Amino acid sequence: MQLCRLVALFGPACLLACIPGLRGEDGNATGEPGGGPPPGLVGGTLRFAFDHTAETGFRDDRDERQRGHLFEVRTDYRVPLRENLLARAGLQYQRYAFSSTDRPLPENLQRVGVPVTLTFLRDRRPLFIVTVTPSVGFEDRVTTRSANVSLLAFRSFTLTETLSAQLALFGSTSAKYPVLPGAGLVWNFSETGTLRLTPPRPEIVFDPRDRWEFALGASLHGGTFRVSEKDGVPENSRLNLTEYRAGARVSHRLTDTLTAGLTAGWMIKRKFDHDRIGVVHRSRGAPYAGLSVDASF
Repeated sequence: MQLCRLVALFGPACLLACIPGLRGEDGNATGEPGGGPPPGLVGGTLRFAFDHTAETGFRDDRDERQRGHLFEVRTDYRVPLRENLLARAGLQYQRYAFSSTDRPLPENLQRVGVPVTLTFLRDRRPLFIVTVTPSVGFEDRVTTRSANVSLLAFRSFTLTETLSAQLALFGSTSAKYPVLPGAGLVWNFSETGTLRLTPPRPEIVFDPRDRWEFALGASLHGGTFRVSEKDGVPENSRLNLTEYRAGARVSHRLTDTLTAGLTAGWMIKRKFDHDRIGVVHRSRGAPYAGLSVDASF
C-alpha cells in the first residue's frame, strides 16, 4: 500500500530530473544567465510506451500462470506565465492487461489522469512545484468511486553545483494515508553521468554521446483502481497494484524531436492488494521488455 502511494508521490519528482533544459550545456544544471525560462521547458511532448512481462506463477501456487502487458500514452504542453513561472497541463492514459486466471483478478485495469502543474523558477532552476491531478482508475467502467484527486507540493534545494535535494508532500482523496512525506537526491557526478535517487525510478544514467543514453536502475509501477464484482470481491472494491522491477534502458535520439527507447530487465514481484477486504495475491519474478517513443513539439 505504501509503495503505491510512493509511485504517485515521486512520479513528478522523477520526471523533473529528466526534463531537458534544466541542465546547462556543461551538464551541471547551472543554465545560462538572463531572463526567461529555459527553452527546453517551453513546448509539448508526446509519449507512447509498451512493455510485455513473460508468464510467471503465483507465490502460493506454482501451477497457475499469468503474463502482463502495459500500454501508456502521455501528452502535455508547457508555457511560461511569467519570467519565473511555468504552467504545464496534460493527459495520461495507462492500461494494464493480464492473462486470465482462476483467481478473482482483473484482466484489464485502466487509468486516465489530467495533471496540471505550476513550476516556480529561481535563477532558471526549478524551486517549487505544485501538481494537481484529477484521475479515474477503473477495470471496465467509470463510477463516482473511481475518481481521485491528488496534490503534490515539491521543493528543490541546490546543495552544490552538481548536487540537489528534493522534499515533497503528497495528498490524495483515495489514499489510506491522506498525506505522505518524501525525499529525493540528484547528483551530476560527471559530465556524462547522473545519479537519481528519486523513487519510483532510482537509476544511474550515462550519456556519453550526443544521441545516446544508457541507464541502470529500479522502478515501481502500478496505482489504485476500482474493480468489478468477483468471487469474494465486492463491486467497486479498491485494488492496489504494484510491480517491482529492476533493469536497463537504452535511448537513442533519432532526430532533434524524436527519441526511441528500449527497456529490459526482471519484474521482481507483482502484487494485487484488495486492502479493504484483506485479500492479497503475489506473483513470482519474470523477465520483461519494452519499447517507447517520445516526440517533442
